[in-house]
Amino acid sequence: MRTRIDEGASTATGAGGDGAGDGTSPASAQAQQKIERAYRASGLNWPKPPFYDPRVPEGDYALTGSDEGVQVGNTGVVASDAMLTSALIAEDVHVQQILTGNYAIGGTIGGIVNEMETEYRQLDTANTVGLSEEEYNEINVNLWKNFQKLADAGTVGYDYRMQILVYGDFTLRPQDVSHAPLPAWLRK
Repeated sequence: MRTRIDEGASTATGAGGDGAGDGTSPASAQAQQKIERAYRASGLNWPKPPFYDPRVPEGDYALTGSDEGVQVGNTGVVASDAMLTSALIAEDVHVQQILTGNYAIGGTIGGIVNEMETEYRQLDTANTVGLSEEEYNEINVNLWKNFQKLADAGTVGYDYRMQILVYGDFTLRPQDVSHAPLPAWLRK
């Protein structure tokens, strides 16, 4: 599962007349309806619901942007209902990481740990959301690729691997945490 936390960069707005998430085209409206069904099925309740944005990079199901909220791309929309629901559950992990101050910039060692936490949650909820064996395996392969990235990261990676494997703890070291302000869409 490829989800992404983007910090700072505003890649999509979900508003405006370009058809991206605003329901101005039939395909956009259908995509948004599918996202809304998956969001209801997930039981999540964010201050701003997820929206369709075709500008989410191909291969990414969804991402949590800095001020946009949770954006779902074409990969997420064409996925099975179960996989889309699972992707939203993964994004909820990122939302909780942001709210608790335990998130990092993607591509960093902290970002790897953040992604691993989402993958653990997806595997934990796989039966509940109805993931197929193939979808489960996709997430599991990504998890183990991230474990390998930690193994390649030396002592810090080793420490994180032990923390995750022994204690099930995804808490980031203070130096790995992003100190960006809380995104506006999460402020109540």
